[in-house]
Amino acid sequence: MFGLLVEGIANEAVKNNYKLVLFQTNYEEQRELEDLEMLKHKQIDALIFCSRDSPLKIIDEYIVYGPIILCEDTRGKNISSTFIDHYKIFTEALNYLYNKGHRKIGYCLARRTGSNSSSREKAYHDFLQKINEPFEPHYRFYDCLNFEDGQEIIKSLCAMANPPTALIVTSDQVAAGILFDCKEKKIAVPDKLAILGFDNQPIAQVMKLTTFDMPLTKMGINLSRQAMNPRVVNHEEVYVKIVEREIV
Repeated sequence: MFGLLVEGIANEAVKNNYKLVLFQTNYEEQRELEDLEMLKHKQIDALIFCSRDSPLKIIDEYIVYGPIILCEDTRGKNISSTFIDHYKIFTEALNYLYNKGHRKIGYCLARRTGSNSSSREKAYHDFLQKINEPFEPHYRFYDCLNFEDGQEIIKSLCAMANPPTALIVTSDQVAAGILFDCKEKKIAVPDKLAILGFDNQPIAQVMKLTTFDMPLTKMGINLSRQAMNPRVVNHEEVYVKIVEREIV
């Protein structure tokens, strides 16, 4: 996911004669503070957070030193952003599966924490309340990042007495791992388990997975433009569409 985002940022930066410096912080607040200090001391001209662990109140203290752009919804705040409304998209995904007859729906996320994960989890709880279904904590899976993680999820599902009938998977790589292991274990998809992916990566097309197309390169381009034109604070929502294929 972040590869396409960074590609968009980098291409737009080079196009406008800017150099891109990539800081790998691993969601460590101290490392993020070091980057903010670099902005303060004019070692960099602008700072784009593709994700963060630092509280917004900390980031807000550094706005006076240069443009800071976030890849999350900051509407109502004095920080520019390009974002996807993850609450809205997750709700759309839940409704999509609900309309296909599913009531026991689980999800797989990369992180437990973070603004995007919080929005998705709020959408999930609100949805369960709306359809009057109980919350099942074991229907949630975290730290889901790659193909092998998808295979581990199937192991967990097979051990459940009452597993979910559908999963929203926020990575097509993980969704592909789930689908692969379903085929290996003769679990019928979508009859026994429906799989709905995110990102619309090439592997989703190869495996004919239904997924949400997230225009990450476009987001990166816009983040870069906002960093280069910091005079006006603006919040740009990027819209996502579902790509329906044979498998869901």
